[in-house]
Amino acid sequence: MSKSDSTYSRHAICALIPTFNNAGTIVDVVTRVHQQLRDIIVVVDGSTDNTLSLLGRLPFPVTIVSHARNKGKGAALVSGFRKALEMGFDYAVTIDADGQHFPEDIPVLLRAHDVHPDALLVGSRPFTDENMSGKSKFANRFSNFWFRLQTTINLPDTQTGFRLYPLHRLHGLNILTRRYEAELELLVFAAWHNVPLVPVPVRVYYPPKEERVSHFVPARDFTRISILNCFLCIGAVLFGYWHMYWRTVLSFFYFGTTMLFIVNPFTWIYFLIHGRNAASKARYHVYAQRIAAHYVRMIGGLRLTTIDLKRMTSDQSVIICNHQSFIDIIICLSLTPKKVMIVKEYVWYNPFLGVVARYLDCFPTSIDEEEREARVKQIIDEGYSLFVFPEGTRSKTGEIGRFHRGAFYYAEKYRLPIQPLLLQNMTDYMGKRQFMLRPMDVTLTVLPLVPADDTSFGENYKKRTKAFERYYDSLLHSNPCEDSES
Repeated sequence: MSKSDSTYSRHAICALIPTFNNAGTIVDVVTRVHQQLRDIIVVVDGSTDNTLSLLGRLPFPVTIVSHARNKGKGAALVSGFRKALEMGFDYAVTIDADGQHFPEDIPVLLRAHDVHPDALLVGSRPFTDENMSGKSKFANRFSNFWFRLQTTINLPDTQTGFRLYPLHRLHGLNILTRRYEAELELLVFAAWHNVPLVPVPVRVYYPPKEERVSHFVPARDFTRISILNCFLCIGAVLFGYWHMYWRTVLSFFYFGTTMLFIVNPFTWIYFLIHGRNAASKARYHVYAQRIAAHYVRMIGGLRLTTIDLKRMTSDQSVIICNHQSFIDIIICLSLTPKKVMIVKEYVWYNPFLGVVARYLDCFPTSIDEEEREARVKQIIDEGYSLFVFPEGTRSKTGEIGRFHRGAFYYAEKYRLPIQPLLLQNMTDYMGKRQFMLRPMDVTLTVLPLVPADDTSFGENYKKRTKAFERYYDSLLHSNPCEDSES
């Protein structure tokens, strides 16, 4: 991706390059970064070589922050972050000046930023290169261990300097240490304040041993880092764990107890009294919608904004939505009463949601094809809409997964319009295999209805499946910011 075709506002994202005596690589790195991002801040951390004069001869403008003496990488990052905030930037892509990172991978971070706009993105390097030193591999494993202990979060690469920081969500800048360990501290402080940390695979170049420039002194720096990690562990016990998990514990306790002791008993008693007829089922769908809406309001940290809800009509349709989190099901149940979901087995047999799912006539994806066809026909004949997550399972990364054909096959077979919904930020709120609710602005957009006779997405369900997958991917990666160079 070049400057001309980027969808990002150059006033929102800058590049930040700290450097100390990297005269041999700094020009190449800055030039290649400039091909991806126009705005670059270079922090010259007391360099004693000709770095400053080389930067002054570049054919494009670069913002330079200069330290009179070497203060360390942590101090250089803090100076760069503060300069970026002063200049009005919201995000900063940090990249080392030694040439190990590929500036051409900046678009990889920007694409991940589309999906995780509130996250701190951490470049994840491969550790298979034969030129990578043993001490570097050990240092990363050492750092990963301490980070997991201090945050309960597993990251594959906590030592990389190739990251995208949300500047307004940085914490602890005033207490950061000055040297290499500051990058680990930034991750720990972000995790304690519920900033999503998302690993993004990137490439790396390890030069031969004789070409390396390193300012790391193993004995001294490992000792200093070990002492720091002991203090961070104490901070985790006194502050970090509690601050990360209190809303999760309270929310799941409230949800679990009310479902087990109020909602499920109410469901059994309701159908025991009224029987399972068309009228009682229709009323129960309304009750279930109201219950789901209550949980959406009560779940900790979830700030849901619904866009164009007026498009959601009561007319029969096949409703589809991308799938990012377990909470998606509750959000979608709260939208409209007259619909039936196809769900995964974990929902069908869930001790909390299973009872409600069965009485809402939901059915699991595991049933055989003949029974599934019969269940869908019954739902359509009774006038209900069919709700399907076309991906079939939750996405681990928030990216759009492969769409399955079922929803589009049934829309074509029963001549029903398709009502698409788009969820954004749910992965960062509570992603797959995560047990943490983060305060997060989540958006649900009701997209325009696609009539049954609309051929713009293809003339048959197979073509529609692929077309809708591309449509969702494009929406997830669209950015409303106007490019300052367009």
